[in-house]
Amino acid sequence: MLIQNGFVVLRVSFSDIEAWHRLLTMFISFERSEVLNFRNGIEHFKQDIQKVTETIRSNAFDAEKTNPEYIKAAEGFFKLCHKMEFENVREMMIQHILTEDIFNTIFDEHNFTGTIILCRELESVINTFFKGNTRRAALSIP
Repeated sequence: MLIQNGFVVLRVSFSDIEAWHRLLTMFISFERSEVLNFRNGIEHFKQDIQKVTETIRSNAFDAEKTNPEYIKAAEGFFKLCHKMEFENVREMMIQHILTEDIFNTIFDEHNFTGTIILCRELESVINTFFKGNTRRAALSIP
């Protein structure tokens, strides 16, 4: 008898070799629902990440053209990173946005990245253009 997720999924006779093979295959290939959910989450992340990244990049481009607060904050941050190209700073902001929740969740701390000076500076630049509804809309792409 094979029990998975608390239910009997297969009963076989000791003399039925093919049924035993099927039972063993089901036993070996079984994945708990938590594992399946995690794998599904990874697949959704793979599908959504490109669109989220493009949305954030587009918002940053728009802010570079029209948001003086963003421009000032970004220029200040750029001075901090004077050896980097401005496009690399923008990419760093995108990476920060995409990974902040992951780090905060992994380290079970809501302000993990706030303890890192570079992250705090990135966050101050990001908050000039990527906040409120803009942030929620970009990060909740179906």
